Amino acid sequence: MNEQIEGLGAAADEAKQKLEDMASAREDLEDLGSAFDGLVKGSREWKKALIENNQKVLELINTYPELAEYVSKGLNGELTIDQKGWEALED
Repeated sequence: MNEQIEGLGAAADEAKQKLEDMASAREDLEDLGSAFDGLVKGSREWKKALIENNQKVLELINTYPELAEYVSKGLNGELTIDQKGWEALED
């Protein structure tokens, strides 16, 4: 009985950590998305922000493959993850 309780506690801790990691990754991606604000399209800084943003999305897909179907491409070539994807992942 104690082993089952400990197992459930460990599973709950693992789930909590995964949710925290996912929330942190989402915030990081949102921060990268806002990095485009004030940059001139096509400038070196803009291209760097685009690469960093798209790399982060690809890393997230690698970590959470279920997000792949929720990726879309913006007008400027930036990859984004739709809100529905985050919601599906949280469930």
